Amino acid sequence: MSTDRIEQIKTWLTEGLLLCAILLLAIFLGIAIVVRSNALANVATLLPAEETEGFLVLSRENSPYPSDLLGRPLSELSWLGRDIAYASLNGEWATFYEINSQNNAQTFLDSLKTEGEEYIEKENRVDCFVSLPVCFTFLDDFLVTSPLPETLQSLHNADAKLSDSADYQNVRGRIAGLRSGFVYINLQKAREELIRYASLQGIPEPGFLESIFRIFPAFGTGIRMEQTGWYLESFTAVDKNTLGGEPYFHPLVRYDQILLPYSQPFAIEWGGQDLAAQITRIQEILSAQNSTAGLIFESSLESRLTEFFGQTALTEQLTLLDEEFYFGYTPGKDFLLMVELTGEGDVQKAGQLKDRFVQNYLAKNLQTLGNGEKRAELSSITTVLKSYGNVQTYIFTTGSTPLAAFALLEDKALLAGTEETLNQTLDAYSGRQNRRSMEDFRVLLSGSDEIFILNSAFFPEESILNTLLSTFTTLASTRKLFDDGIYTRTSLLP
Repeated sequence: MSTDRIEQIKTWLTEGLLLCAILLLAIFLGIAIVVRSNALANVATLLPAEETEGFLVLSRENSPYPSDLLGRPLSELSWLGRDIAYASLNGEWATFYEINSQNNAQTFLDSLKTEGEEYIEKENRVDCFVSLPVCFTFLDDFLVTSPLPETLQSLHNADAKLSDSADYQNVRGRIAGLRSGFVYINLQKAREELIRYASLQGIPEPGFLESIFRIFPAFGTGIRMEQTGWYLESFTAVDKNTLGGEPYFHPLVRYDQILLPYSQPFAIEWGGQDLAAQITRIQEILSAQNSTAGLIFESSLESRLTEFFGQTALTEQLTLLDEEFYFGYTPGKDFLLMVELTGEGDVQKAGQLKDRFVQNYLAKNLQTLGNGEKRAELSSITTVLKSYGNVQTYIFTTGSTPLAAFALLEDKALLAGTEETLNQTLDAYSGRQNRRSMEDFRVLLSGSDEIFILNSAFFPEESILNTLLSTFTTLASTRKLFDDGIYTRTSLLP
């Protein structure tokens, strides 16, 4: 090959690499511009670190709230930007309106004054209306309003900003895709407010919440609102210093979601792995943070388990929860508990717990007397043996009233509120019935340690849950446990 030909190839390669570099740079800048234009305003750069209890940022493109500013529809205010934020500062609220023109915003505010009215001027460029219970100031690209001038003055006086705090940076850095909304809460200040409120109401400090809040310093959640539903990413920070440098809980076994496809929808559903270790860890944490709280937790758990299984060691009763579990419950109607078993030893323990339940549990049957008075009668459990397919089932009854149904397989224990639910679950295992579709939960379940589901269709229309969920029928949430926090993904589906 001639020297000229080699030089020509070198020139082509150099020019080609340069063109590729330019194209990659253009793509990177384009992505950065799109991401920045979609990103919510970072009001944490304006908020004081010490006074801020929490804040919420919303994009007006996705949220109908608020609808007006001082009585004027937002749609008529062309100088308004896209984002609006609400911040709680020492118990008082401030509202941030992103603006495109401070002059136009000032003209609007001036138009609200009554004839001859002058602003009451406060320090740090804060003005208050005489005729309206509101004060305002301008801060960067925001018009900020609040009933109290002191709240706005704190924005100008702050030496340290929230955006510089380690807790905020930890939470904010773990959440991506903040296109519709973002919430941040300083849980330490929430803990202080809880204790203060309890004191004012004459309520003795309970210990549980105070101890728990000490572990979790901050919480944040990003919101994405779409036609197919609302999607949330959340992170709850963990202060390992309060735990002696140890993690809150470190799962040793992966959650494979083996049991979930055999389930069926209930009002409340919960699935996960290694519940026994989680319960033990919670007890350890509570005991270390507040000995009284630890004792109350342990005694409450032992009392409940003793009611069902008699006096046995707590650790012995929990050993069956070392593997995967699923629990579905519809209040007053039905439930399903599935537990994964490993080896013959687990199968024997499950059979022994079943026997102890029959021996020890006393069902409470409400009886209505002739005078209308209701009285609870305690009834012992009897067992009716049946076969369903090639599986032996145990139907627990109190008199002629069915109480629950139980089946023991080679690698699973099943307990249901009704014989029908137990048989449907066995049908799913055997292939006689289609397994439950996991399509709505597939993305959520990826890499998760547990799942929690609420189905509003199972609750009365007037229930508070249906009021809160409004147009949504299903709330599904999964969490992933890290040494320094808990990452949660949630879907609200119509």
